[in-house]
Amino acid sequence: METFERINQLLKINKLSKKEFSKKLLALEPKLKNTGEIPSENTIYAYLNGRIGIKIELIPYIAEVLKVPEQLNNTIDELIETE
Repeated sequence: METFERINQLLKINKLSKKEFSKKLLALEPKLKNTGEIPSENTIYAYLNGRIGIKIELIPYIAEVLKVPEQLNNTIDELIETE
């Protein structure tokens, strides 16, 4: 399972829409290393749809929004198994 698929599973578990997730993520003002800018809402949707890869520097912010440890792969697997 790809990281974006795991994140989408957590969105379902947490009953968060992609729009709500995007707003919460943007509120944390994560900056991308290559541009120094905050990703756009369209970029976040592209991450969630698997069109572009999720930047590693966003993982701590994503984990904070989803209220999970930064080790997303293990955490998501554990949460999915308990659902």
